[in-house]
Amino acid sequence: MPPTIDAGKPGILDAQSLVGTFRRFGSSGPAYEISGVGKVTPDGRDVLLHIRVLTSDEKIDYPFMQAIHDPQAD
Repeated sequence: MPPTIDAGKPGILDAQSLVGTFRRFGSSGPAYEISGVGKVTPDGRDVLLHIRVLTSDEKIDYPFMQAIHDPQAD
């Protein structure tokens, strides 16, 4: 069972640390900026990040557990 997301407890994944970073959807997808941390998912296993897709300026919520597997953008 993966850990629950709780930025207030040490040793638990901290989604806040990704705010202000740039990542890319997969190896060749568009880049996005992580602008904030949203709500924890109802099952408590993930948190949604507020992101902005750079090519379209679209703002969406994106799962933290997916973002940590996306490569950093140049």
